[in-house]
Amino acid sequence: MPDTLFTDLKSLRSNWMSVLARSTQDDLNRFFEQKGGLPDHHIMKAAETGTVMVEARAGGTGQRFNTGEATVTRCVVRLGSHMGFSYALGRDKNHALYAAILDALLQDPAHHHAVM
Repeated sequence: MPDTLFTDLKSLRSNWMSVLARSTQDDLNRFFEQKGGLPDHHIMKAAETGTVMVEARAGGTGQRFNTGEATVTRCVVRLGSHMGFSYALGRDKNHALYAAILDALLQDPAHHHAVM
């Protein structure tokens, strides 16, 4: 049973991380404006921009090959006992920060339903 619970939580987190990565800066700004601002948080790794190599497969299932690079911004924060991580396409450091804060909030059962 514990393995199933871990798998379910991992899958759930994977889904919300995908939504946060694809959200717009306006969506994240609006959320925090409605909630009265950012919660107290500690920045573990400030938002920083870099590149990642994008891979593909020939025909979708064949051998891997590099298609090019993409610019991403990542950030890590701590809210209480929860660590929030984010990777977002582009150079928007606020997007990465806000997404990391939301990741940490969503991991906390006390805030999860309020955020969802």
